[in-house]
Amino acid sequence: MTDYIQPEYALLLLITIPPALIGATLARNRGRTIVGWALLSAIFPIFLMVIYFEKPLREVPGGYRRCTSCGEYIKWN
Repeated sequence: MTDYIQPEYALLLLITIPPALIGATLARNRGRTIVGWALLSAIFPIFLMVIYFEKPLREVPGGYRRCTSCGEYIKWN
């Protein structure tokens, strides 16, 4: 019966999966690549703060829109 997940691997999954999911969600809301930010956030959780404070790259439906007067992306719902 050695076909079960080792406790060390289960703990590693529990530590890396939540930051990866949060990073992917934040990246999707800001129009950035989901997979890249999920991997970065899983390996280095400090990147969650980076993606949180980053401005979007493009308009995101239901999230950000370009201001007509200044051209900056603003949050809208």
